Amino acid sequence: MEGQLWITELLNRAFAKPVNAVLQALPPAFHPADPAAPISNYVAMEILVIGILLLLFLVIRSRLSVDKPGGLQHLTEFMNDFITNQSREIIGEHSERFTPFLSALFLFVLAGNLIGLIPSLEAPTGAIQITLGCAIVAFFYYNIQGIKEQGPI
Repeated sequence: MEGQLWITELLNRAFAKPVNAVLQALPPAFHPADPAAPISNYVAMEILVIGILLLLFLVIRSRLSVDKPGGLQHLTEFMNDFITNQSREIIGEHSERFTPFLSALFLFVLAGNLIGLIPSLEAPTGAIQITLGCAIVAFFYYNIQGIKEQGPI
């Protein structure tokens, strides 16, 4: 497929058959236009961003130290404090339970935008499908938390 990034080509070579099998089980609207390349650039970039974030979280987790925190730990704690303070200002008291979700969403959008600055890579957040997915997840999360707190209707 023309216009494929190197990461998309790599993922399509490795996972085209299983992805096609899953997509063929869905309604025809989900069938890929090119069965040889069912994974698009924005999906490949989303997978790359998620992989980078998971690797970063594992590295940070393995190096946590109360006695001798490193620079990465300080940066992580700063970001956590920033998101916690912002959510406390906007949501109010008892906003701490939303911090993990808000942090994950913030870091995904930040990493997704920053990865587009690297030559030969694209920002996955430039595709409407990714931003729509984030919006749908946030919508359902918000409503589920509201139902948990106040009950249905």
